Amino acid sequence: CAAAASVVKLSRAAPPGASSLTLAGSVQPRYISELGFRVSGKIEQVAVHAGQPVKDGQVLGRMDTRDLRIALSIAEARAAEIDMARENARQRSRRYRTLAEQGHVSDLDNLDLAAELDILSRRHEQALLEVKKRRADLQDASLRADISGVIDRVYVEENELVSSFTPAFRILGGEHLEVEVDVPVSVITRVRSQRAGARVALDGQHYDATLREVAAAAGEGAGT
Repeated sequence: CAAAASVVKLSRAAPPGASSLTLAGSVQPRYISELGFRVSGKIEQVAVHAGQPVKDGQVLGRMDTRDLRIALSIAEARAAEIDMARENARQRSRRYRTLAEQGHVSDLDNLDLAAELDILSRRHEQALLEVKKRRADLQDASLRADISGVIDRVYVEENELVSSFTPAFRILGGEHLEVEVDVPVSVITRVRSQRAGARVALDGQHYDATLREVAAAAGEGAGT
């Protein structure tokens, strides 16, 4: 998780011995990403643990896919069935058109077949969309990291039933940590103009820091 408030010492980069200011700040990662599965179901595998480094695209966990595969098979079979009925309607329409040209049947019969073919075509489009959705669900059964970083939290366990988009993992990303400090208005001009350097004290260790951004306006009522 993000570090608790830590002591941050701001000082001008030069010359040595120049005045400095010690303030409390909060340390946090540059990026935080909470991820959840897009589909509901039972967790089959948790592939990472808290504190583990991960790369963008790495598999974090997998769902049990048995029900998803069954749903895909049903959708594909339904699409194939409608497609076969549509092709049969096309063949009958061609035959009726030929017979109508020869005067053996009424054009109205062929109009009925054309309406049936139109309905079947629309049903087939809907069936193909359902197949596409079921395939996407199957793909979404594997949850992958969307940034490189470190696993901060694992909210789920194997064999646990979860709903879609329920947070499952939290990743802290970015190569650098960020420190947010409230600087008194009385010294902010010096900090902004001289791009003051900083030293960060965290868990007994000291690190060099670089000023990245100064807020455009002071906090309301805070004087910082």
